[in-house]
Amino acid sequence: MNYTRIALAFLLVLSSAWAANNPDITVGVVADVDRFVQIGMSKTFKATLHWPDGVTKDTGKFKWELWFVNPDSGSGTFSPEEKVGNDTCETMFTGTKSGAINVAVRWVPDHPDQYDQPVGFATVYVVRLVDLLVTDATDLGGDNFVATKSTGDVTIEAVLDPNYAADSLPPNFIQWTGGQAGNNQCERKVTRTISALTDIMVQCGTSYDSATIIVADIQSDTVLTAPDGTADTRHTIGVCEKVDFSITPTLEAQWTASGGTPTSGQGTSWRWQAPETPTSITITAVLGSGVSLTATMTVVSPIGITGTKTYDWSTAGGDIPAGGAGAGMQLDMQVDPTSVCFGYLEASEVPSGGEGIQGYFQQFPPAQLAHTTAGHWFAISNDNLWFDTAAVVGLPKPWADGQYHWTIPNHYRCAGTSGSGHLYATTTQLFSLRASGETTVSKVGQSSTRTP
Repeated sequence: MNYTRIALAFLLVLSSAWAANNPDITVGVVADVDRFVQIGMSKTFKATLHWPDGVTKDTGKFKWELWFVNPDSGSGTFSPEEKVGNDTCETMFTGTKSGAINVAVRWVPDHPDQYDQPVGFATVYVVRLVDLLVTDATDLGGDNFVATKSTGDVTIEAVLDPNYAADSLPPNFIQWTGGQAGNNQCERKVTRTISALTDIMVQCGTSYDSATIIVADIQSDTVLTAPDGTADTRHTIGVCEKVDFSITPTLEAQWTASGGTPTSGQGTSWRWQAPETPTSITITAVLGSGVSLTATMTVVSPIGITGTKTYDWSTAGGDIPAGGAGAGMQLDMQVDPTSVCFGYLEASEVPSGGEGIQGYFQQFPPAQLAHTTAGHWFAISNDNLWFDTAAVVGLPKPWADGQYHWTIPNHYRCAGTSGSGHLYATTTQLFSLRASGETTVSKVGQSSTRTP
């Protein structure tokens, strides 16, 4: 049997021309003029008999059937397969196998000897989802894919059977959840600029697939907070600071560090301590898939001391005897910078002798003017503070003008270690006396003066 296919406004209409006294049939999709059917889903087809002028309408029934385009043709079912009528008939076609198929209808008259059975049909395409193609990510197995945090996107493409171009499909033919819209309805994207786990689900009729896209990055959290409130996720840290590393979202990793301690480890999290001297450290995390993530930690040392006077010594406070010459103060010594935490350090003032000895103080032997209270190690607090007292008392009469000072090297080291540590600041502590007994002690820009 010969037939001719005619396409009009995406509605495929096939008709058979018969003898002048016979009707012909037009077949189309009702209320949806596309030619695609999702696997397992239904479309309503309508057959209309066209009777030649002057021909009396006969009675009979419509019989729906499939005409296969090729051995790999799609398939489906009809409800109803047959229906009595003599003008129009509707049936519900449900696609059960992907591929091209001709949905056909025969008109079977009650008296078939009157003329041949006219046939009309429309070609439709049953489409199913067969796979997801993920690019710019590594397959972890089990429909899980991982990408490193970066610029750009991970792209997920729906692979269809038959694999028609996305722009030929009806709107919303492919349904997605998760991620962001891609360049067409067969594509989805997940941004690589944010560390996250994104579940992707795609559906075409009763066929569906899913993938989990993991955009991974190394998360660093310092154990102690910087005094100025800089976030614990900072990548600039103080010498000897401790940092907890993990993968966002949570994944097992093999960890290594180019310095500090320890230099390797394994797990979903890993605690590491920076070395005692300034440097740049590379932290590497290798995931089970072989994907490698890196983070750079900049390690800085103390760069100076800022002093704040918190208390002046006085007779009333019981610090200095009445009528005696002397002065003193208590200081908060802040270790800078405060954008990192030096709470894992201890500090020491190195002993030094008196210098610039003038006037009244020349009568004392050098050993008596030395900084003998120095030389021990003390903790730096989590606020980058240590506490100091600068004072001179017990100056005997007769008084006279005079002064001397100490030049004090300040060292640090990791708490609990040994050795002389590392120089980070040099301070000057000055003592001066007038003949009246007025005494002044000065240090790190702070001073205290007292008159007997």
